[in-house]
Formats: sequence, C-alpha cells, structure tokens
Amino acid sequence: EDNCAGDANFGNAVLTRQAITNGPGDQIAFPLPNPDGAEVRTLLCVDTPLRGQPIKACSVHLSNQDGKQVEQAAAVAGIVNGFIDAGLPVLIGGDFNVEPDHEALDVLYNHSGGTGRFREVDETDWDDFRPSCLDSFEHACRSGEATDDDWIFEEGRPGGGKIDFIFVSEHFAALEGDATTS
Repeated sequence: EDNCAGDANFGNAVLTRQAITNGPGDQIAFPLPNPDGAEVRTLLCVDTPLRGQPIKACSVHLSNQDGKQVEQAAAVAGIVNGFIDAGLPVLIGGDFNVEPDHEALDVLYNHSGGTGRFREVDETDWDDFRPSCLDSFEHACRSGEATDDDWIFEEGRPGGGKIDFIFVSEHFAALEGDATTS
C-alpha cells in the first residue's frame, strides 16, 4: 500500500546481526499519531539478542512537518517505556527530523532538560559539541555529528545538522556513534 504523499518513498527497517526472534503473532509495527491523515508513520520494534541478552531494537522515521514530531515522539516514548518497564533494554535508531535540542526529544533524553530514559550514542563526543554545550561543562550534551548536509543549525551554522539518532536505554554502558555515508 502506498502511504506516501506524491512520489515520496520512505520507511523504516531494523537490520540485525543476530536472528529476529519475534513470533508470527507478535506486534512489531506500532502506528504513530497522524492527526491530518497524511503520511503514515510507525515505530518498528523487533526482539533480537545482543551479546546473549534479549533486547528490543527499534526503528522510526518521524514526520518532517513541524508540530507532528512532538506528538509522534511522545507516542514512541510511551511504547518503548513499556518495553523498559518489562525489563528489556531498548535501542531506537532513526530519522527524527528535528535537531537534538528540539522539544520533541525531551521525552527521550534523560539529561539536559529531558524527562526520558535514554541516552544518545553521540552525546559524549566533545568534537561535535555545539558552542552552548562547551560553555556548560557538562559530560553529555544534546548535540552530535551532522547527519544531514542540507540541514541548517538553528544557531545559523551551515554545513549540516543532526536529525538522525541512536537512543539507548540506561541498560547500555558504553556510548559511541559515528555518522557515515552509504
């Protein structure tokens, strides 16, 4: 079914090194709010082992229309918090279509004004901290390496912005991530 406006093609997938262990009756696609009936967006979450421990690996692609990201990110947080409450570590990767300091991500980040239960794999990379992060002397910052060359930072700094993220629940000890081209 074509759920895209015009010729737009987008979606999300989860690729794993280990087997996906969901059964045929398990829900893996979770619809996200879509108030105007435009493009359908979902959170895709699968069960897979990581170093022998079961985790939920999720993928998402939030709307690029201003205002929708806040509601959609809140729905994502509600779903994945249920997995955490059930004792599962959670990884969420995807295109959130907002910068790290956007209010939509407050429900995911567990620091810097966030109320969530997640850290982001690029939040401790001092090489890509924004000037406001360097001034705060915090060990983690809602910042990171550019993932979209066409995006302009709100601070007016051209050259790309970060709109793609990998969030991990507090179960994960080490954080490290790099943007690459494919």
